[in-house]
Amino acid sequence: TSHISLFFSMPSVDDVWADMKLSAKPKPSSSCASGAGGLGKLSQKAGMAKQEAHTGLVDTAELKVSVMDAKTVPGRGLMFMATKNQGQEGDDDMQDGMDREVQLMSSSDVAQRRGALSRLLTLANDTNCPPAVQRQAFQGLYVEVIKLMADPVERVRDSSLRVLLAFFDVLDPPTLGCSLPLLLPTLLHRVGSSPPMEPAEEVRLLCMLVTSRVMSLFGRRMGDYIEALDSICCTGMQDTHPLVRHEAANIITMLTRTLKAKLQQIVRIVPSRQGEDKHYRYGDLILALKPSLRHKHAKVRVATIEALKSLLLCGEKNLEVIEDLVCWQQPNVIPVWHFFNGGVWEDGQLVKPEERETQHNYLAVLAADTSPSVRACFLRMVADWMSSLHDRWDHESRLLPYLLNGLCDEVSDIRREAHECMERLGAVHEDEKGNNDRDKQELRDFREYGHRSPAELNSAERWAARAQEPPFTQRPRLGARMVVRNNFKRLVPTLVRELNCWQSKTRRMSGQLLYYLTLYTEHWITCEAHVMLQAYIKSAQSSILMEREGDPEGAELLRQAMRCSEALGMFIDPALWLPLLLPTVSGASGSDVEARSGCIAVLSALCRGCSRSWLSQHADTIVEALGAGPSDSPLVCSLLARAAGSVAAACSPLSPQLQKSLSCMLLSLQVKAWAAGARTLPPPKEGESEDIFAGLVARGRDWKGVQASCWEALDCTASKGGCAASLVSVQAEGTLLGCGGSLAWLEVILRQADLSRVPPTAVTTALSLLQACVATAKTAGQAAEALGLASLVLSEPDVACHASSSMPSLLCAALECAARGAEGAAERDGDGEGAGGGAAKEEEGFVLVESDAQGGAGAWAGRPSEALEAAHAALECALVILTDGSDAKVEHPRAATLLGEAIKPSLALQSTHIRQLACAVAQYGVSRLEGAPAGVLFGCVAPALADTQESVREAALAAMVPVLDCVGGRASRLELEGLKGMAATMVADGEGGGAG
Repeated sequence: TSHISLFFSMPSVDDVWADMKLSAKPKPSSSCASGAGGLGKLSQKAGMAKQEAHTGLVDTAELKVSVMDAKTVPGRGLMFMATKNQGQEGDDDMQDGMDREVQLMSSSDVAQRRGALSRLLTLANDTNCPPAVQRQAFQGLYVEVIKLMADPVERVRDSSLRVLLAFFDVLDPPTLGCSLPLLLPTLLHRVGSSPPMEPAEEVRLLCMLVTSRVMSLFGRRMGDYIEALDSICCTGMQDTHPLVRHEAANIITMLTRTLKAKLQQIVRIVPSRQGEDKHYRYGDLILALKPSLRHKHAKVRVATIEALKSLLLCGEKNLEVIEDLVCWQQPNVIPVWHFFNGGVWEDGQLVKPEERETQHNYLAVLAADTSPSVRACFLRMVADWMSSLHDRWDHESRLLPYLLNGLCDEVSDIRREAHECMERLGAVHEDEKGNNDRDKQELRDFREYGHRSPAELNSAERWAARAQEPPFTQRPRLGARMVVRNNFKRLVPTLVRELNCWQSKTRRMSGQLLYYLTLYTEHWITCEAHVMLQAYIKSAQSSILMEREGDPEGAELLRQAMRCSEALGMFIDPALWLPLLLPTVSGASGSDVEARSGCIAVLSALCRGCSRSWLSQHADTIVEALGAGPSDSPLVCSLLARAAGSVAAACSPLSPQLQKSLSCMLLSLQVKAWAAGARTLPPPKEGESEDIFAGLVARGRDWKGVQASCWEALDCTASKGGCAASLVSVQAEGTLLGCGGSLAWLEVILRQADLSRVPPTAVTTALSLLQACVATAKTAGQAAEALGLASLVLSEPDVACHASSSMPSLLCAALECAARGAEGAAERDGDGEGAGGGAAKEEEGFVLVESDAQGGAGAWAGRPSEALEAAHAALECALVILTDGSDAKVEHPRAATLLGEAIKPSLALQSTHIRQLACAVAQYGVSRLEGAPAGVLFGCVAPALADTQESVREAALAAMVPVLDCVGGRASRLELEGLKGMAATMVADGEGGGAG
C-alpha cells in the first residue's frame, strides 16, 4: 500500500519535463526592457555619441557598440550567470568546458542553446575575466555562435549576434580575423538577399551593427568581401526598419573612405546603341540609396545624403548619375515607350507604361525638404560636389540653382550657410587652373589693378552705399560672382518663365532666385536685362491686380518684383531701360490702369536703386514723363507720386530746376486729390519706413492715399520752403483752371509752404488770384475758401508788409462777401438748417463745407450753411486786414459804404462768433477807413449793448468808443439818451471787469 501510494504521489513524466524546462529558462531581469525598445535606445545613444564626437573620424556603428556596456543591452534570451573561479581552471578543464558548451549549442533543446549563449555573453562582458580566457573562448566557440545566427528561434539568433558584438568590443582585430571567412557569408545569407532571409527587424538591425563593427575594425582588409558588403548594403537600404537603413547608409560611408578603389570597379558592361555602357559598383549603390532620399525619417535622409555625397566623389565621370538624380532628359528626345500604350519589351519582359517606376528629381525634393537639418546637409553635399568632383565643370549649371536656393530658405542659419558655401565655391574657382581665358584675365587684372571700368566702379559704389538683406552684408567675392555669371544665361529663361506662373509659391521662389542672381552677376546682366524687365513689369501688373481683388499673396509678390527691379537698377545704366518704360509711364501707349501701374511701380524701384551719377542725367526726362499723362485713377496718381519721390531720393541733393519740376508735378497731383475730396493732410512722417515698398496698392485705393504719397514725396524733394515760389507761374494757369482749379492750386501750395520765405511777387500773385476767386465764386463755399487762404497769407507779419497795395481791393471784396453771406445766412436763422441742410467744420487746416446742394450757380440764400461760413471767413479776413499793425488809412471809394452793409446784417445773425467779429470789424474799420459811416455804425452797434451774450456786449462796448469819437455831435439827443439808458442798465445789472 505504501508503494502504491508512493507511486500515485509521484509526479508524471510530463510534469517533470515541464519543471526541467522551467528551471532551465533564464530569469528575466527587472531592469531589462523588450528587445525592440533596447535596440531603439541603443541606436539613440549611439547617435548622441556621434553628435558629441566632432573631432576625428568615428563611425556610428562603432559608437553604438563602444559607448555601451553589452551587459546592459536588453534583448531576448540574455541570462546573467555567475562564473566560478574564472581564469583559475587548467587548460584541460577549459577545453572540457568549451566542448560541453559546443554540445549545448548544438543541442535540439532551445533552453540549452540559450543558456550556453548567455554564459558566453557573461564571459565576454566580465571585466574581471583575463583577456586570454576570453580570447580562447572566442576562438573555440565562434563557429558555433555564427551557426546560431541561422537558428530557427529568433531569441537564439538575437543572443548569438549580441555575443559577437560583445567579443568585438573586448578583443583585438588579429584575434577576431579568423571569424571573417565564416561571418561574412553568414551575414550575406541572412540579410544580403532581397527579400532578406531574416524575418525579424531587430535581428536585422543587429546584423547591420555587426557588419558596421567589422567594417570599422578591419577597414581595408574587407576588400576581399566587397561583393558581400555590396549586397548587404543594397538590401539594407530597402529594409522597412528605419534604423537598418540608417546603419546601411553609414556602412556605405565607411566603404567610400576605406575601399574607394573597390567601389570604382566595373561590375558589368551592358551593350547599347552608343556602344558599351560600363556600370560601376558605386553607381549601383547610388541606385540603392535613391529611395531612402524620400524616407519619412529625417535621420535616415541625413545619413543617406552623407552616403550619396561620398559615393559620388568616388567616381570620375558622373554625368549619368547626376542626370538621373535631377530627372533630366533631352528636350528633343521622346522615349519609345510613349508611343505604345500596350508596353514595350525590355530585357525579355513586357513593360507597360503603368508599370514603370515614377521618376523623381531627388535634388529638388531634398532642396524643399521640411526638415532644416536635411536641407543644411543637402547644401553641404552640393557645395562639396561643386568644389571636389572631377567633372564638376559639367554639372555647374545643374547644381548651382540648388545651392542658390538655400539663400531663399526660411531659416536664417541655412541662408548663412548657403552664402558661406558660395564663398567657399568662389575661393575654389579663383584657384582653379582650368578657368577660361576671360576669367583668368579678369582675376589677374583684379589682383593687380583692382576695379577700373565704370561699370565695376558703379557696382562697388552701389554695394558700399546700399545695405542688402542678410546674409549679403558685404559684396560677394569675385570667384563666386564668376561662377554665377558663367551660368546666368542658362538659368534666366526658366526663372523668367516661372516668374509669371499661376502658382504663387513658384513665382515667389523664382523672384527670390532672380534677385540673388542679380546681386551676384551685377552689370553682366545687361544682355538679359530687357527680358528680365518685361517679366518684372508683367509680374507687378498681375500682383497689383491680385491685391486689388483681395488676394493676400499679391502684396508679397509685388514686393518681390520691386526688390528685383531695385537690384536691376543698381547695376544697369538708365539709358538702357528708360526707352522700355517711358512710353507706358507717360500714357502714350494707351495702356490700361494695371499695365501703366506696373510700369510706374517698376520705374520707381529702378530709380531707387540707381546711382545719382547715372540717374541725374535722365531725371528731367523721367519727371517730364511722369507729369505728361494725366489719369483719373487714384492708384496711378499714388504710384506717380511714389516714383517722383524715388527720383528725388536718388538724385539728392536736387538742382533748383529739378526741384521745381518735381514740386509742380506733385502739387498738380495734390490738386487733383483735393478736388476729388481728399482735403486732409496726413500727419508728418516720423523716421523712414522699414519696408519702402509697403502699401503700394493700399495707398491707391482712394484719394486720401494719393494725398499721403504726395506729402511724402514733397518731403523727399525738400520743397516745404520753396514750393510757394512756383506761385509766379500759377497766374497763367489760373486763367485756364477757373475758380475751383486756382483755389485747389493755392490751397495745396499755401498749406504746405513756409510763408515767411515766400517772395513778394508770389504774395502779390496769390492775393490777386484770391481776390478774383472771391469775385467769381459761384458758391459761398468757394468764396469762404478763398478768403480763408487770404487770411492765412496776411496773418504773417513779414508777408503782410509786401501786400499793402492789394489790401484795399481785397478788403472791399471781403466786406461785400460778408454782406452777401449774412443776407444768405438769415434764411438759416429763420428755418433751422435751411434749404441747404449743410454743416460746417474745420478739419486738419482745410475749411470744409459739406452741403447737400450739388452744383448750380444760384443765389447764396439757397445755401444758408455755406453763406454763414462765407460771412465768417469774410469778417475774419477783413479783421486781419484792418489789424495789420499799420496806422495808415485804407483808401477805397467803396470801402466805407461796404463796411456798413456788412456790419448791419451780420449783427442780426444768431451766431455769437459772427456778431463778435462784426463788432470788432466796426471797431477797427471806423478808425482805419477814410470816410467811415459813423452814424450807421452807431445805429448798428448800439443795440448790441443789450445782447444776451456777455462776449458780444463786451465787443460792442469796445466798438462804441471809437464810434462815439467819430460821431461827435452828429448823434441825436434821442440816440444818446438811449445809449445812456442801456449803459445804466448794464451797470445796474452788475457788469464787471472791462465792460463795467
